[in-house]
Amino acid sequence: MIKYLISVLLILITLTLRAEEISSPPKIMNYNVYMLDHRLGIFVGGTNPNKRAQLLANSSVFDDTDVVVFNEVFDNQASQILIDALAQKFGYLTPVLGRTKSGWDHTEGWRSTSLDDGGVIIFSKYPIEYKSQVIFRDGCGADWASQKGFIHTVINKGGERYNIIGTHVQADDDTCSIPPSIIRQDQFAQIENYVFGANRSADEMFFIAGDLNVAKDSQEFYSMLETLNVSEPTNYAGAPYSWDPAVNGLAHANYPDLKGQLLDYVLVERSHKQPKNWHNQVLDIASKRVVLTGTQEPYYFYEYSDHFPVAAFEYADESTPVHSMRPTNKPYNSIRLKHRLNGEYIYADPNVSDGWLTYGRDGKQSNAKFKLDNWHPYIGTCVHDHDFVQFSRTDDYKNYYWTYSGSTYYTENHDSSDFMKISRQVESDSCIQNGDVVYIYDHAHHVWASADKYLEPDNSYIKATNELPVSQNGLFIIEMDNFKFSDWESSLTYK
Repeated sequence: MIKYLISVLLILITLTLRAEEISSPPKIMNYNVYMLDHRLGIFVGGTNPNKRAQLLANSSVFDDTDVVVFNEVFDNQASQILIDALAQKFGYLTPVLGRTKSGWDHTEGWRSTSLDDGGVIIFSKYPIEYKSQVIFRDGCGADWASQKGFIHTVINKGGERYNIIGTHVQADDDTCSIPPSIIRQDQFAQIENYVFGANRSADEMFFIAGDLNVAKDSQEFYSMLETLNVSEPTNYAGAPYSWDPAVNGLAHANYPDLKGQLLDYVLVERSHKQPKNWHNQVLDIASKRVVLTGTQEPYYFYEYSDHFPVAAFEYADESTPVHSMRPTNKPYNSIRLKHRLNGEYIYADPNVSDGWLTYGRDGKQSNAKFKLDNWHPYIGTCVHDHDFVQFSRTDDYKNYYWTYSGSTYYTENHDSSDFMKISRQVESDSCIQNGDVVYIYDHAHHVWASADKYLEPDNSYIKATNELPVSQNGLFIIEMDNFKFSDWESSLTYK
């Protein structure tokens, strides 16, 4: 009898948990993937959207997501790579906004003279019962050439219907004749008027997801909330910015001097059913290496996009990330290089800004500490084997970089050696960290590239005279802070 009661109780608990899972709103992600038309590469620089699409399609980024709203899938080839892969993973999807009139239940505002589509698409693991596309009536600058607007989908999750709007609104643009914020407010009003006119039941939740191009710390943010008639998330639980040149290599390459901004959101419309909590969690994910064509040699970065995705959900669970993916303590901003054989440290000349690199016993001296980064971004969060790198001083002569004259190295103001690389003696897919045995190698490139030569101590100086493979005299132990990650768990609400 007791076993029977326990079995019944377990069945009831299981059914209750399944019912709660079905009745909870879907986990929604918004992701601006920066896949501009590859033909624009001559103007904006190539970013290899096809490779990034392949990496994203094969990644685990979407494993715990029910609905994904993509922005900036303008490139037809890259977007097709995503569509082919994620259609199988999710099962349901819309066409790309503004690319075709086929496959929609409703189209509004179509402009046949536009040069590009709207770059928004929605994928869902649950049936999409309704698909509508609306093209914005106004835009300025480069945005006017595209069919920017929004998608409205109705998704059926276990008998509950959820309305999800995916959009990408007017960007800041110096070529606009009127402030872009005015255009954005009109677009927000157009979205809310659509929501009001859709006449969906008040018992259905309504979500608005997108790159809304409004920084959270701006006054425009609060006017946006009012115009869209949306609530601010109850929990911000991830990285502080969805677009951050300080740590994102792609964002830094385009805008190295700008500060990070939170621009991407998944918000809940107020006049419909409300979740008990609503998290927005920016995920500072990194990709595998993406190779680009450089002016002289191929370059690369480790980003899926210049934006980070924002995941939105009612309650956190066991799959929710509880700390940042990238270290936040700037571990490469103060490193020392200790020669593996003689125990001496590489020094910058303490007396002059542009003196020769030397070496000595005392690693605590300020001129024994250097900043290491891989160019983009300027604050390194993960340096890999065979990455292009630059070393700069951290003492009184900041922004003086390692470079060479002949085969001998010295420091020069804002002038790093262009083709210097670093690697571990024993290579790994992980980031270079404290205690690793590394070597540094370099070459010149004029009409063609010279052979790689490794740096080593030589008669009181640091020189590169011998070609790879590296000898024992070219090995150094890197000393740096251990990685520390931001704690997100304190900002999460669990059921």
